[in-house]
Amino acid sequence: MQLVENMDVYCETATYTGEGIIHAIIPGEMFGYQVLLSEPDEDGHRVKRFARHEIRTDQKEETIPEPDEKMLGTRNNETYIITRSPYADNGKQVHYYDPHTNKMRGGCSLSEFTDIKPFDINQIPQKKIEAPLKKGKKTAGEQLAFDFWEA
Repeated sequence: MQLVENMDVYCETATYTGEGIIHAIIPGEMFGYQVLLSEPDEDGHRVKRFARHEIRTDQKEETIPEPDEKMLGTRNNETYIITRSPYADNGKQVHYYDPHTNKMRGGCSLSEFTDIKPFDINQIPQKKIEAPLKKGKKTAGEQLAFDFWEA
């Protein structure tokens, strides 16, 4: 959906979550949406700048993982394991992990994920493994030879 000035929005970052109205749009800026907040932040500021992915037009209820709870979610057409970030104040910041290696891939807002569901190991899509391409002519019984040189 296209965002326009004077539109009611819901904003969510690691440090602030709340409603407001788009006050100005600055094209080409990373944080190009200036929002007049309904409630001031902890420092008393009511005007803040947000990036596009931090703004929603609806305040849907999200399933927020409990501490130490794992969930599955889709981001950029990839499935990840999601856990709540221990560093976020609002509980909507998450860490996400590769489901095949359990390596952390980063952290972001829970709103960047779709199709969020409880963790079930059976719902993790199988990773496609492709054989490496061999170059050159194939011969039966091919073996590498090593020459050792004396210095």
